[in-house]
Formats: sequence, C-alpha cells, structure tokens
Amino acid sequence: MSAHVPGRADPVVVAILFLAATASYACFSQSADSPNVRTHMFLALAMAEDRSLRIDPYRPYTLDRATVDGHTYSEKAPGLALTAAPVVAAARAAQFRALPDAALLGRPPLVTEAFRRLTRRSTLASVGVLGALGVVAAYLAGLRLGAGSGGAVFGACVLAWATPFWGWSTAMLGHVPAASCLTAGLVLILVASSRDAARAAPASIAGAFLGWAAVIEFPAAGAAALIAAYGVRCLLRSGDGRSRAIAGLLLGGALAVVPLLLYNVQAFGTAWRLGYGSTEPWYPAMKSGLFGVHWPRPAAIGELIAGEKRGLLWFAPAGLAGLLVLPGIVRRAGRWEGALLVAVPLYYLLLVSGYAYWDGGWSTGPRHLTAVMPFLCLALGLAWSAAGPWGRAALATVGMAGAVISFVAVSTSMFAPNDIARPWSDFLVPAFQARWDSRWTPVWGAYATVVPWEHGLGRRLGLAVAALVPCLGVAAVAMRLRSAR
Repeated sequence: MSAHVPGRADPVVVAILFLAATASYACFSQSADSPNVRTHMFLALAMAEDRSLRIDPYRPYTLDRATVDGHTYSEKAPGLALTAAPVVAAARAAQFRALPDAALLGRPPLVTEAFRRLTRRSTLASVGVLGALGVVAAYLAGLRLGAGSGGAVFGACVLAWATPFWGWSTAMLGHVPAASCLTAGLVLILVASSRDAARAAPASIAGAFLGWAAVIEFPAAGAAALIAAYGVRCLLRSGDGRSRAIAGLLLGGALAVVPLLLYNVQAFGTAWRLGYGSTEPWYPAMKSGLFGVHWPRPAAIGELIAGEKRGLLWFAPAGLAGLLVLPGIVRRAGRWEGALLVAVPLYYLLLVSGYAYWDGGWSTGPRHLTAVMPFLCLALGLAWSAAGPWGRAALATVGMAGAVISFVAVSTSMFAPNDIARPWSDFLVPAFQARWDSRWTPVWGAYATVVPWEHGLGRRLGLAVAALVPCLGVAAVAMRLRSAR
C-alpha cells in the first residue's frame, strides 16, 4: 500500500461522518468540576472578557495554576484556550451577557449552573467540532494510505465512537484537538506530496496544523516532529515544487508556534519558560526531570496497555487491537508509512510511561494516549481492507465492544476518581446502572451531563436517543458505500 495511490473521497460520506460525530458529541458534556477543564475555560474567559492572560479572579476555583510575581496564570499549554476564546466570547455574549463573573462562578470553589452551560456550549463549538474534523481527517488519511473506502470508513467510525476519543470530545481538554490537528497535518502532507509536483499550499497548512497541535498540548510536539519528518521525506520524492513545499511545511509549523512564544513572554517573561515551571507545590513531581517526565518505565507501559485502572484492554480494546495489527500493517503498507504508524504510538507510550502522573489523575482510561487513537484506527482500517470475512468479523466485534465501553464512559464520566483501582467494574458500571434506573449513584464522582435529559426526556429514553445518533451515522455511511458500488 502506498500513500501516493489514494482512494477517492466521497463528499457525502465526509458530510455524514462530520454531522453524525458532531451530533453525538453534542449529546454529552463532561463535568465542569475538573480543575483541568476549569483552567482552560478561565484562560479563555480572561482573554475574551478582560483581554488578559492572568486568571487572578479565578484562582480559588482551580488547582491547576501557575503563580508568577504574585499573579495567577494557567499552567497548561495555551493553544486550547486560544482556540476556544472566540466561541467562549460568542457564547458569553449570546446567552450570559447580563451575568457578571460572580454570578457565573458562585462561592469558591463552586461554580454555578450558568458556568456549566457556558462550558458545555463552548466545548461543543471548539473541542467537539475539532473532534468531528479529526474523524473526517482519519477517513481521508485512510483513503490516502490505501485502506479503500470500507477500511477508511471503518477506521473513522471506530475512532469516533469506539475509543475514548468519543468521551474526550465532550470535555474542555486538549487531547482531542491535538489529536485532530496531528491527523489533519498528516492528511495534508499526503495531499501535498505527489510524484508529479509538490503543492506548497497544503504543505504550509499541514505545518500549521502540526505546530498548533504542540501549542494545544506540549507532548504533541514529538509526534508533530515525526509527522513533519515523514512529510519532508515524501516531499523530497515529489516532482516540481518540492523545495517550496518543504519550506512551506517548515514555515507553517514555525509560524503556528509564534503565539505560544508571545504568550510565554507576556505571562512568564521569556519565550522559553512554560507554565509548568511555576506550578503549585501540590504537584511536586513537576519540578523533577523534564516537567515530571523521566525515563520510560516498563511497569507503566504494562499498566497503560492492560492494567485495570487505565489500560487500553479495559477502556479502548479497539486501540489495543490497533497495536496488535501494527506488525502486519508495517509489512503490508509502504515502508515509511508503516514506520510512521508505529513511531507515533511508540513515542506516546514511552513518553507517558516516564511521566510521574502517567495515570492522568481523575481519568477514565489512559487519557494521555488519546492522540494515538487516530493512528491506531488507521492501522485498523488498513487491516480491514486486507482481511477476509472472518478477520472482518473479528475486527467488527472488537469495534462493537469498544463502542459499548465508550458509550458507558461518555454517558457516565470521563473523570473516574483516581482512588478507584478498577474504574470499569467499581465505578462506571454501577454508576451507569444507577443513572439508567434513575437511582442515586452508589459511587461519588464527577458525572457527565446527558443533554437529552436536559430537554425533558426520561433517563432511558434520553440515553437511547444519544445511542441512536452514531448508529444512524454508521447506517447512513454503510448505505452510501453500498449504493456507490
């Protein structure tokens, strides 16, 4: 399989995938009680309302903060807040113009229902939409890598609804936006590289997407560098215009990082100082290694793959299947394409295993591995195209299992408490059953909002409606593929 023999994208399939993913992500909203979520929202609010990078008024409401010269800043990468600031401002102006910040926030550390609604709408318009674009990018990348229409659609649907990508598309965190930017960058590199002539415009936009992924989430910088290196290699083999295309790729990436450098200068006094260098003392490990990152640990890798607390086996079996099929994909795909599909997941596994807080704190599944899901699903799409009936049946079974797990998680909580050793059996299942039966939930946690419930639907009917959306999306795409034969 070669990246240079692409399949033809069907615009109807693209539209169905985007609309179905967006609609399904709109059905849920994760808790606004997470300090991580609040910090991103507070920085976006500060920029939108006060034209400031300081979050001093919001200090009592979050633990994830940095203190510099007596002022409070977000310790997070600023890219998500920069991306969300326009939609936060629009939502604030449209729905909550008359509410002062005190009415939005309430008595520390509690926030009001108005703040939760603002977070919900801002998340959908930023993270949710970017997640849907990531699903489309996965479909287009699958076609470009030679998965065929069926394999490309299978990989995209698994990504959208059978991995934690679904749940994290409903939370104001940077995991899904960074993953989507990486995937979009890969697609545009594949578009830009051609045996006849390299195209500078898509190469430049690819570089911008890759650079912005790192601005949204610092760990994405390594994956962006791997994809950019692959892009340079592809463009070098192109025909006319390869020098301009390579220059565009590198320049686009460099320009995308400029807002981060300007933010660092304004907030921390120098372009190369990050918020994590001034984080609060209750995260002591951030002061060691490279902001808490040390050498990879085999035990942590094992936990990330199969551990009951955060393992792919329990929370993303489709992602684990993607890892397992990679050896066969490397043999079947082009040499460099296969190497990239292996390199990105391997990079994240090694990096996260060496991170002091590898388990992600309050998290349902290994949230720091969210960015690898598109690449593992690309591997599944390639495996689908090469498999026979029994192989496809096995892949479909894994996908359906992942969809059930992901639905339970997204409709219960993507923030499983950190002190629960077996979140699936001891938190998610009993809490989901209690919510289904309209009973008091037996375990305390930060529960998701199921949006159909907010519009008067009963618990079971609301969940059924939310589950129906992706089913209709998959059915519509399947019908389109069948009619196009």
